[in-house]
Amino acid sequence: MKRIFAILTIALAGAAFAQEDYLADDYIADVSGISEAESSSSVEEALPAVSSSSEEYVAEAATDTAAPEASAVASSSSGETYASTDYDTLFGTNTSGSAEPVEEEVMPAKSPFDDDSIPELKRCKYTFKSWGIGFSTWHNWRDETMNPERDWALALLVHHGRIWEMTSHGSITFMANGNFAFGEYKEAQVIGVIGGRYFFLNDIYSPYVGGGFGLGLQYDGYLNEYSKSTFGDKFGFGFAGNVEAGIVVFRTTTTQLELGASYDVLVNVLKMEPAVHVYGAFNFYLAINY
Repeated sequence: MKRIFAILTIALAGAAFAQEDYLADDYIADVSGISEAESSSSVEEALPAVSSSSEEYVAEAATDTAAPEASAVASSSSGETYASTDYDTLFGTNTSGSAEPVEEEVMPAKSPFDDDSIPELKRCKYTFKSWGIGFSTWHNWRDETMNPERDWALALLVHHGRIWEMTSHGSITFMANGNFAFGEYKEAQVIGVIGGRYFFLNDIYSPYVGGGFGLGLQYDGYLNEYSKSTFGDKFGFGFAGNVEAGIVVFRTTTTQLELGASYDVLVNVLKMEPAVHVYGAFNFYLAINY
């Protein structure tokens, strides 16, 4: 019995191996048949397309590269000037005509600080008070009867002013000058005028000129010796004016140093006869504007 079971087991195993080999051979044959048929047909169909596209690409490239070369050879052999609109279009160059150097305008590099659109920096405008001290050379009027010779006196000068800056070069001003002589013959003159100044420079220092008109008061002690002098001869009131010039240092700061000179004139309207009484003074002062 044992032998019979062993023989049956061996027979079944051999039949199984035979069946597997048969199935594998059929599958390989089927796959190889399909792949050969399909691959042969696909390759035959693809080759003409690839060959035709390759031929077209090569022909197009040969045409593009040969056209300029042929044109250049033909132009050079015939002695004509070469002109290629293709290159002109592609590269934006002008190859027609004779080859002449083209001069190009070279613009210098421009700093962003040189831009004209950037506005110029302007300093602030200020209002100043001015106080100063100096000396004055005063004189009175001349009359054949009352005062045959004009009198002169060296006087102490006190200067005060207000300055309103309107632009970088111009200002509106109010100036008041008072000169006082305390010698044998006393004298006093005070005037106040409204006017303006023009500064020549917008810098740390600047010379200036100016002037104004206003009113003034005057006391003249030199006429005490004249017995017929009246109140109108000794005291005066009337229109005044002045012209001035000088230099301001540290002008771009809030505290300035001013060296100035002016000539003041006063016309006495209280006494117009027998002669017009006109008083004047040359003033020189040092002032601080703040």
